Amino acid sequence: MFVMMPVGKEIYNNSQNENLSFNNVASVVNFVETGMSGYKSYLIKYSEPELVSFFEKIQKVNSSEDNEEIIDDENISIFSLLPAYALSEIKSAFIIGFYIYLPFVVVDLVISSFC
Repeated sequence: MFVMMPVGKEIYNNSQNENLSFNNVASVVNFVETGMSGYKSYLIKYSEPELVSFFEKIQKVNSSEDNEEIIDDENISIFSLLPAYALSEIKSAFIIGFYIYLPFVVVDLVISSFC
């Protein structure tokens, strides 16, 4: 909550400043492109760059676009950032889980060697 609070406030303020209507597709697209810049920078900051470039390459392969743009923070699609961020968080969770589990395995091995 403390990490996402500034991002959430920025998105809320952007949605209040713009005339956001979910009945109008152009309004929603404009909000996603401009109003969610704080969320996009948050995703860039906490996603692994290798995963972001992987999903950008996958998106380029699956799309019919043949443009060879240099991938920088401005051109990264939010649809590449979302799975990259999710996998980065899952990877971090597995690493933390392994570090928590490891001392129990060591204690179990030490105790089983004495019995």
